Formats: sequence, C-alpha cells, structure tokens
Amino acid sequence: MAGLLSALALGLGGCANDSSPPVGAGNNPDATSSVLPSVLPAPVPSPLAKQKSEKGAEEFVRYWFRALDYATQTGDISRLTAASNTGCRQCDEAIGVVRESYSDGGYLQGGTYTVRSVAAEEFAPDDRPMITVSFDRSSRSGFGPDGQVRGSLPAATFVSCQMSVVWEKDAWQVVGIVGDLLPT
Repeated sequence: MAGLLSALALGLGGCANDSSPPVGAGNNPDATSSVLPSVLPAPVPSPLAKQKSEKGAEEFVRYWFRALDYATQTGDISRLTAASNTGCRQCDEAIGVVRESYSDGGYLQGGTYTVRSVAAEEFAPDDRPMITVSFDRSSRSGFGPDGQVRGSLPAATFVSCQMSVVWEKDAWQVVGIVGDLLPT
C-alpha cells in the first residue's frame, strides 16, 4: 500500500480533473513558470460533496482528486490535507511528496488526473463507504528551483483504485486508498 501512494503521490495530479492542466513552460522550464496558487482557482467541494449520502461520498472523492491536482500544481496542500483523515497513510505520502517537491523552490508540472468513473460499492457500510475509481493520469515531471528536471512519471490510463471514506465532523474524509500500483 505504501508503494501505491508513493506512486500516486509521485504521479500527483488528481483523479477528477475538471479543468485542463496548466500550460507547461516549454523545453526550458524555470521556477517562475510553475503555477502559483493565486493563478489556479482553488477547488471547492460542491454542495453534493457535503452531503452524508452515497452520492455525496462519490462526489467528495471527485473533489479529493481536484484537491490533489491543485496541491500538485501549486504546492498548496491545505485542501488536500483537510480532505484527508490523519490516519490515511497513503494521503500523508501524497501530501509529503508535494511538500518535499516545493520545499526548496522546486515544483511539479503535469500529473493531472481525469476521472473516468466513480461508484460506491454496493455492500459497504453507509458510514464508511468504499468508492471504486477509474482514472487516467497525465505524465508528470518534477523540477528543482533551477529548472532542472528531478524526475518524471509516464502517463497512465485506465488505472483503478478503491478509496475508503468516513463521515467525520460533518464532512467526508479519505481514510485509505487501495488499488493498482501506478508506474514509477
């Protein structure tokens, strides 16, 4: 499972990408070309994602991946952290990759997710539904503050995972992620 989120974190971008990925800086990117939080609109959970229902849990999972995309593209982990339960090891790993990538002035580019499907499993408990997600992820590169490439991940298509969510303090939170390993 640690490998899943390490790969997920390294391929950060978000399952439910409702917007097009940021425009790259071309062949010679530099730190000033990364998307700033003030440029990319912050994701906001829809009213449905705030409902304690099966459909609300599904919509919340879509929001979680938009928060993941936002964190990856801006370095702002606040929304992703708020949507992730403190006990979610995979979430912590994703947040850690973003934090580390941006900590020294570096940045990430690409790695956005496009959700193909989101569906609650039929026999999961109402207060802790298991959500099955199918997605594509664009390729992603990490850059140092000098614009030099630190690493990259290839694109992935038709990847699936299962996300366990829980209703706490009048909101959904992701408590675990299980699924196919993403390419590293």
